[in-house]
Amino acid sequence: MRTGFHATPGELIAVMDRMNIRSMVNLTGGFGSGLTETIEKYDRSYRDRFYTFTEPCYSRLLEPDYPRIQAEAIEQARSDGAHGLKILKTLGLYLRDQITTGNLVKIDDPRFDPMWDACGQLNMRLPFISPTPLPSLHPRTDSTSDSKS
Repeated sequence: MRTGFHATPGELIAVMDRMNIRSMVNLTGGFGSGLTETIEKYDRSYRDRFYTFTEPCYSRLLEPDYPRIQAEAIEQARSDGAHGLKILKTLGLYLRDQITTGNLVKIDDPRFDPMWDACGQLNMRLPFISPTPLPSLHPRTDSTSDSKS
């Protein structure tokens, strides 16, 4: 949820026009009422200049109906005017089975299938960062060690 905005739509448009920027995409528009407020304030004030994306609500991951809840949230976000769903590196790098503890939740976790399906059915854009922790890419060995002998 948003607690405040750093600039008004008019202030941003003035800067965008001076810099010859046609449109701006807000990939981290949030979810729920914060998303609705952002879309109302920016996207609806200047159509075709601002495009806001929603994000998953991972804090509800442990709820038994999470897959349905998240899919419905995506549908509502689209109805409210969201242009896509942004997946940050939270998924794949930080989110764990018990939110902050346990094994990392994988991108292909079946709990997200309804969310992916909703995006496809609603023709929503889906940019995401799929992180791989560096140690798993390059295990430390004597030849990769940065210590000097």
